[in-house]
Amino acid sequence: MDNTEKAVRMMFSAASAISLGDGESARFWIDNWLPDGRSLASMAPALFSFVKDSGCSVREALQNQSWIRDISGGVSVQALAQYLTVWDITQETILRSGSRDCALWKLMKEREFSVSSAYRMMFMANICFACNKPI
Repeated sequence: MDNTEKAVRMMFSAASAISLGDGESARFWIDNWLPDGRSLASMAPALFSFVKDSGCSVREALQNQSWIRDISGGVSVQALAQYLTVWDITQETILRSGSRDCALWKLMKEREFSVSSAYRMMFMANICFACNKPI
């Protein structure tokens, strides 16, 4: 992955969240599916540093608490405290069978993701000023 692709992914991640449906497409550790629009990686960075496989879906992770098996090594006290928070979150998470996960915008009036909304979001911060034509 080159630097441009990384930058685009970081910008998209910062501007979007996932509304959970069946949890099939949202990635448990790295997608912004928490109710406050954050990811578990950003909410529990100490714990995430012990995660060996961050690619499982929310659905896979919640089945039989399999997310616990993603954590390896001797965890720190801070990571253990974050583990307990993640445990509470997983106990409260309800998936809706037959309903797909949906990408939402955090920063735009129109919350639902579309390609045209992504295009508009990319230029959201552009500023036009009177002397732009000569430049």
